[in-house]
Amino acid sequence: MKKVLSLAMSLLLFVVLITATTLPAQAAAEPGYYYKQLGSTAKLLYDSILEKCANGPALFILDLPDKYSFYASKEDVENELQDCIEYLNFGWELANDFQSALDAVKADKPLETFWFGTGDDTLPGAGFGAIGPEDGGTWKIHIMQINIQVDEKYAGNYAQMKTDLEKTVDDFVVDGETLYERVQSIHDQLASTIDYVMDQPYAHEATGALLKQEAVCEGYAKAFKLICDREGIPCLLIIGLGKGSAGEENHMWNYVQMENSFWYAVDVTWDSQDYVAFYDFFLVGSTTVPTNFEKIPFSASHIPSGWFSGGDQGIEFKYPALSSIAYVVGGKLPLGQISNGPTLRIDDARMILQYLVEKIELTPEQVDAAAVNGSKNDDDSPKVTITDARLILQMLVGKITEFPRTDY
Repeated sequence: MKKVLSLAMSLLLFVVLITATTLPAQAAAEPGYYYKQLGSTAKLLYDSILEKCANGPALFILDLPDKYSFYASKEDVENELQDCIEYLNFGWELANDFQSALDAVKADKPLETFWFGTGDDTLPGAGFGAIGPEDGGTWKIHIMQINIQVDEKYAGNYAQMKTDLEKTVDDFVVDGETLYERVQSIHDQLASTIDYVMDQPYAHEATGALLKQEAVCEGYAKAFKLICDREGIPCLLIIGLGKGSAGEENHMWNYVQMENSFWYAVDVTWDSQDYVAFYDFFLVGSTTVPTNFEKIPFSASHIPSGWFSGGDQGIEFKYPALSSIAYVVGGKLPLGQISNGPTLRIDDARMILQYLVEKIELTPEQVDAAAVNGSKNDDDSPKVTITDARLILQMLVGKITEFPRTDY
């Protein structure tokens, strides 16, 4: 993942405006998971980017607060702020907020931002306005425009690619009635139709996965999110490292929130094997160990990083807590299917206990904390209530870290 603005802001386009300019009002963005983690001014940038990019590559005219302003002499203005310390400080502050906003909007809205340039030759530029007296004195410098350039491979075919991508997403058939069945349908179709190809120009985007059926992990993950978004299924792009005995490399996968409010991991890339959909990385938890691959818990093979652009600029985004165990379909998976074999594992014990916890139903009276330890039988002896049982099981689910026997 490359940074989009350098500290020196070397690609900024300098603009001198003698009179003030009326700028359009901002439109509020539909909040995404990463949008909610931004500061107020970075959210303003996010809103503006999302609004302006709706029509493709354009010069974004932004109306920003005084935070993005500084003062300089007329001589500094005439020298294009070459040696102006205030300019460098200003540039860093703007770059940091802009990077955060751009990182968030790309992760939240891969359909709207698929054409954004990410290489060194497609960095965004910003233009500034300078307002001050014509006869000298102090000038106020403020941001006037930001230009996010189109990725060069979309330069001549952006409109057609956008139309094709939107149509493919709209036409994607998702089977099933339950949430699990719908997520599985999306996973299976992508895993069984996309080939892992690194030297394809669209490999890192959903266009590669959905239009060319060739992609790397970014393309798989973005395509999965696009379809989940269309279906109204909570889904996130997760950025980090994929690790194994052969080493580690940059990787991207997804988190999906199921109807029980827990988040589970889906790695369509690793489940896509010669046009066959595997399930080793489908709706898994942090402790889940794959059956057909290296016996490494998911949390050890997938290391998330909240620094979307390397950490020099922007903010460190936070991910939701991943369920410790894999998703249980209706709480009815047989033991052999849970553990993928006859051996009882820690995952099995956790799943069974979690299933029992979810099956315990409480009345409003029992939810009252006073009923947990204060209940008594008619003879005044302590009485164990359903609340006690549930709390005990919840504690056990969290406490299991090892199991004394695994051969029964």
